[in-house]
Amino acid sequence: MSLWKNWYFWVTGTSGAPIHTVPAFHWIRGRVGQRQNPDGMRSLIHYGVSFALLSLIADWLLVYPAGPYPFIIMAAVHSLWISALLMLLVFNVGFLETLDGRPLGRLNGANILTLGRLLLLPLLAYLIGVRQFSLAAPLYLILAATDVLDGLWARWKKQITKLGIVLDPLADVAFHLWVFGALSWAGLIPPWILVLVLIRYALLIGGGIFLYLTKGQIRVLPTPFGKATGVLITAATMVLLVSPASSNGWLDWIVRGLGVILLLTVLHVIAIGWVNLRLPLQTDPAPTQVRGRWAQSLKKQGEDREVDASHPGESGSKKK
Repeated sequence: MSLWKNWYFWVTGTSGAPIHTVPAFHWIRGRVGQRQNPDGMRSLIHYGVSFALLSLIADWLLVYPAGPYPFIIMAAVHSLWISALLMLLVFNVGFLETLDGRPLGRLNGANILTLGRLLLLPLLAYLIGVRQFSLAAPLYLILAATDVLDGLWARWKKQITKLGIVLDPLADVAFHLWVFGALSWAGLIPPWILVLVLIRYALLIGGGIFLYLTKGQIRVLPTPFGKATGVLITAATMVLLVSPASSNGWLDWIVRGLGVILLLTVLHVIAIGWVNLRLPLQTDPAPTQVRGRWAQSLKKQGEDREVDASHPGESGSKKK
């Protein structure tokens, strides 16, 4: 039974969890992401415009040397991508709050790292697609590193937000779709690898929409298996970028291994969907399933606020 619980936790992140685990919350339809936050909206627009200018400068430096027409096309694609992301975030600004429901007036460092990874994806895909691997490889490494740094930052600074927990897996989806599409364009992977990627994320996105519309709840939680396969996929992709012209047979084994990992991730998505279907409906969007000292601290803060709200006179006298 203990072996089953350990494997179950690795795949789903829900059972047999150790004392210290990553936080999660239940995305409940109509309860999260629809609150008003004017300060947060101004922060989103501010950083969106700033990233748009930085992206335009990066396009000029890295794409314009290939000619004005590639630069114009790249700038147009980049602008549309940034505008779509910014609009999506502005319409869901209610996610910019802590897990216990306290709204935040601005993006924190972890959110900025995640957003930066998203906004630079078109440039990375272009560099891979036109086989400028000397530029694509370091940019890929930097963007992949932000996937680790944003989580470390959030936990170190105690700045974990609902936006970060939702945005990080969405950034991973976009990251892999852009990168594997570009790898296929450059001829570094066979078509069946791209098909596996598309199946994985079609199941993930389609299943998420199905759960949200039918059940009204999605449990957002990173899993150890997902993190492990993410590291392996990143390493394999990096090898393909730094050794694209190699004729050694071991690169074929890297591609086959990548395919096996992606097939396992497809099965992983099915397992996550099965767990979400079996989870009971939650009445409180707070992270009730999280364990450890961090969760106990959040729970105590919530109880203290409830006491203050129900007995304002007593809380005022205590402060005096």
